[in-house]
Amino acid sequence: MLNVSDNKNNNQYIKLEDYKPFDYEIPNIFLDFIIEDKRVIVKTELEFIKKNININSLILDGIDIFVEKIYLDESLLEENNYSIQKNRLLIKPILKETFTLKIVGTIKPKENFSLLGMYESNGIITTQCEAEGFRRISYHSDRPDILSKYKVRIEANKEDFPVLLSNGNLVKANDLKHRRHEVIWEDPYPKPSYLFALVAGKLNCIKDNFNTKSNKKVEINIYVEKGDEKYVKHSINSLKKSMKWDEEKYNLEYDLSLFNIVAIRHFNMGAMENKSLNIFNSKLILANKETTTDEELERIEGVIAHEYFHNWTGNRITCRDWFQLSLKEGLTVFRDQEFTSDLHNRSIKRLEDAKFLRKAQFREDSGPTSHPVRPEKYLEIDNFYTTTIYEKGAEIIRMLKTLVKEENFNNGFSNFISTYDGKAATIDQFVNKILENNKEINNEKFKTWYKQNGTPLVKFKRKWDKEKQILKIQVSQINSNKKNLYNDLPLIIPINIAIFLNSYEKIKKTLILKEKEEEFTLENINSKFDSPIISYFRNFSAPIKWETDTTFAEKLLILEFETDYFTIYDTIKGIYKKIICKRIYEEPDINIENKLITTLRSIIRNNKSINLSLLSEILSIPTFSEIESEIKKVDPLKVYKTIDDLNYLFGTKLKVELLNKLKEIDKNITKLWPEGKDERKLIETIWRLLLHSKYEGIKNKVISYIDSNSMTLSKAALNVFTRINCPERELISNIFFNKWKHNPVVLDNWFFFKASIEINNNQKNIEALFKNEYFDVKSPNTLKSILNAYVTRNSLFHSRDGSGYKYVADKILEYDKSNPIVISRFLKIFSTFRQYENPYKRNIIKVLDYIKKNKLSPNTREIIDAILN
Repeated sequence: MLNVSDNKNNNQYIKLEDYKPFDYEIPNIFLDFIIEDKRVIVKTELEFIKKNININSLILDGIDIFVEKIYLDESLLEENNYSIQKNRLLIKPILKETFTLKIVGTIKPKENFSLLGMYESNGIITTQCEAEGFRRISYHSDRPDILSKYKVRIEANKEDFPVLLSNGNLVKANDLKHRRHEVIWEDPYPKPSYLFALVAGKLNCIKDNFNTKSNKKVEINIYVEKGDEKYVKHSINSLKKSMKWDEEKYNLEYDLSLFNIVAIRHFNMGAMENKSLNIFNSKLILANKETTTDEELERIEGVIAHEYFHNWTGNRITCRDWFQLSLKEGLTVFRDQEFTSDLHNRSIKRLEDAKFLRKAQFREDSGPTSHPVRPEKYLEIDNFYTTTIYEKGAEIIRMLKTLVKEENFNNGFSNFISTYDGKAATIDQFVNKILENNKEINNEKFKTWYKQNGTPLVKFKRKWDKEKQILKIQVSQINSNKKNLYNDLPLIIPINIAIFLNSYEKIKKTLILKEKEEEFTLENINSKFDSPIISYFRNFSAPIKWETDTTFAEKLLILEFETDYFTIYDTIKGIYKKIICKRIYEEPDINIENKLITTLRSIIRNNKSINLSLLSEILSIPTFSEIESEIKKVDPLKVYKTIDDLNYLFGTKLKVELLNKLKEIDKNITKLWPEGKDERKLIETIWRLLLHSKYEGIKNKVISYIDSNSMTLSKAALNVFTRINCPERELISNIFFNKWKHNPVVLDNWFFFKASIEINNNQKNIEALFKNEYFDVKSPNTLKSILNAYVTRNSLFHSRDGSGYKYVADKILEYDKSNPIVISRFLKIFSTFRQYENPYKRNIIKVLDYIKKNKLSPNTREIIDAILN
């Protein structure tokens, strides 16, 4: 691998093809942290074993570290034996094959506002080392394929920093003179530097325990800031469920007797899987039904599982280099999806995962920041923590499971764990283990999924011989993104289909497409229809788009006969998209609209056994962000108006049925999660439709829930008033704000709501949020709440004069200085500008050029260059 620091300073890309092992092993590291008022002294001892006997120098990475002394073994190095430049430390000559390097340095966490490395916030010292944060703490090669055993000593003032945590086991704790104390932590398992963690500060601990399958007692500790103790029960239960599930599903038992979690508000990531010391953004730990929605409770459960599952897929086995990031992230997303599916409703979970992928990852794949799941190059690795790496990576693994079947997949997974435990592995090695005994699937051909970017398109055409009862399905695949040479190669694509023979009988099969064009012949198809009706990619069996020759009438029959939740959802969203596009292009099809309304009325009235979350999806008109990337020549203001008009139409036409359903489900909406969650999801959809229909009788009922002891219902009341301009909107805003203004995690919902609503002097209203006394300038959550709501929910962001774009551009420049990770990811909202009509497209280009002319962080520079490329 090329030296990261050197390349970054020259704006050169790191390339996968240039990977080579590090010249040294570092089997053991001792870190001694002496925390003082304005600085932290860091004494690092690294044991080196030379692997490349032809090398006589050593290069280590470091940022903002003041070096006081360097020792090679016991000898103090003179300054002519080392140099520090361009964020790297060069030592030469080094003639020994084994040696210890001791570096005495100083860092200043209070002056570190990057939320990377070691930083202090609210009096708490925290670390975030993934991907390249450790180099802000100590000089190190800071790459994932160097695995070391860590021993850590921490010393600090006991009153200011009563809690001192690091990875592994606590082996010593002593009081020292002058009101100071020390602890020593030792991690028995080798790990890369990005998994190092340290937390020091005033934190309260909630304790619990878990007995593993071998009857080992694991102590569970969750550390939170004072006052947050009452919000951790859900997280503890989620962790214990995760530990039990991994034992039962994959025979993976936790390997230490201690598991610590720390909840920090000023934390850029959702959570970080540091070995035995997970650090979480507070939003993903603190929860109960009064402060947390049903969706958030399930997400917290899933994220806690995700970070715990990393103990094996990420920690015990890590990735060889950052190009293999999806090895740990895609695989662990797949595992947490399976966990949630087993605990809750598998069909609904699959629908939700597919919905998120198509909304977020398909958008990413269709724009200029599109990249393969295993990229070929990068400038800033932080920019590759994307839905492509995570969610699309998980989908590729799900396809593997579909292709080899569950038992074979589980055997391959177990073989991967046993073979690479304690090592840094690659995506190729994982795929090879899963397909090791499979004769049907070509390993190298399947790996093309990791090399392509863009979303493939599959086309279907039926050929039906009714007399001979032979159905032929002609299938072709294409990737319209031509920037990647791998995109011309055919993919192996599993296609779950159902062939409907009549209203109650269907044939389910999995077709495996291997070439660019294939024809599948199915015999003895005794269909009662003029042509067999087929549903494709049931259960979303591959992350692709597709086109079929299915007629509108057949789609309505699929809605009536299909049992696969995803297919039902996909079918009706396709109909909604057609209706929206017809209206946008001023060619409304009233016949299609009326037939859909008739079908929906029948479903609400007659299908009493339908899952209520599924019914909610069926009744939900797509939002702007869901439809934006599906339309060519986007006029955003017209899209928003069309969606509002359809909500009015469907709410008006279905009012009687919606009110009856509201009465029917009302008795279950107060049940404790996870019970009642389907009813609560549906109630928000019904409220929205009825409010858009201008039915005044629903307003007081919705308002009555804003002060509910269920955050799901309180937030639903906020959400449904977002686009309803009436005096009651300000009333519910004030009620919610006054109730929750002292709870920053919950108050982010209010910031999101306020940034979503459209009022006169809109940018003045948004600016007032940034100046609100409860806006926390260091909180990534609050910053994202305001910015994301404004650009995805507020049509005035798309003002024809470009003022909304210019306002956001100024915020990007302002906050890029303090939080480039959040801003570089947020900047991607402009990535679809080529699909926009003028003046929107012209206005976006103008603000992008404006942003580019300013001094930017490397993260943001890489993204804007990609967008404008």
